[in-house]
Amino acid sequence: MMSMRSILAFITVYSSCCLSGHADHAIAKASVRPQVMTPDGEGVTVRWHTSLPASSRLYIYDADMNLRRTYADSAFRDRHEVIWDGRDEQGERVEPQIYIYRIETFDGEGGAAAHDPHLQDGGRDAIVYGARWDPATGRIRFSAVSDSLVRVRVGMKDGPLLATPAEWIPVLKSDAVVTWDGWDAGRTQRFDDPANLHVNVEGITLPPNCIIVKGGEQDPEPDYLAGKWLSDALAVRGALDPREYDHASKVIDAPRESGSVQVHVEGGVNEAGVLVLDEPRAITIQVPEVDNADDLAPSYEVVYFLNRDLYKEDFITGSALTTTLDPKSFSPGNHTLTMNVIFGSARVGTQSIRFTVP
Repeated sequence: MMSMRSILAFITVYSSCCLSGHADHAIAKASVRPQVMTPDGEGVTVRWHTSLPASSRLYIYDADMNLRRTYADSAFRDRHEVIWDGRDEQGERVEPQIYIYRIETFDGEGGAAAHDPHLQDGGRDAIVYGARWDPATGRIRFSAVSDSLVRVRVGMKDGPLLATPAEWIPVLKSDAVVTWDGWDAGRTQRFDDPANLHVNVEGITLPPNCIIVKGGEQDPEPDYLAGKWLSDALAVRGALDPREYDHASKVIDAPRESGSVQVHVEGGVNEAGVLVLDEPRAITIQVPEVDNADDLAPSYEVVYFLNRDLYKEDFITGSALTTTLDPKSFSPGNHTLTMNVIFGSARVGTQSIRFTVP
């Protein structure tokens, strides 16, 4: 996978710099308003100034750094403005995701300048703090130092994770709020006392020259993690890994010999390694045996993630646990079930099963 550093290698890595010609030729005050484009909106306006009269080009890239739209203005001026209507070169409306704009300017004497984000302007850990949930309004508010992609998770203060109200969605620092109705992920219990809950907010900074394109009410929620420019930074910090589950620490010590976790599927999987779930199938999770000085059977916790969302929790007392996957419990299509086995506060191992429901 190409890193963000590699992607930006072909362009200028400075926020704004002179490429050639006059040393005084520079781009300043680049901005986009509004930063979020909605299907019913009239587009976004990108503005910038140049220190010398210059012609200009504006490039719009998608999250994979594919060029989607180019605007060119041959007139020499020092104040520039382009309205992007959210469409590509073929006139088709672009899909909801995060887009990056790049500016290049050219004076009349061979000078050129470019404006593009430095690596440090996006993909870093964002500073977020002060998260609090108001059960009366169903809103989780927090403070963000910069525009960011955020993941918001709620758990018991001395217990497990309950829900993930926001799974890496863009949030502007001026409107740092997400909604949560108080129900756990399995819709089995509703909570109404913030004093017993812990709200955790993680964030990844967005570069200042990004444009967020939202979908309509009928559109599926876009995967804002998709795209080469962010995926590498997120993978390094483990944000793409459901095994990151942060269980509350307990007084039990983790076993010295953790071994590995094995999963056995009743009837096996097909040649592609996928379970065709056309009828209920038994799944057996085998955990390592532990020599316990107190002669007590160790209790393992199993946290299930379905397509990266918390699905359920279970416990293993002994060395194995069998659970049943019923096709009636899942929507048709492809799914991934990840089983994260925890002993005390330590992760023992993780296994995943890919399955499809006809």
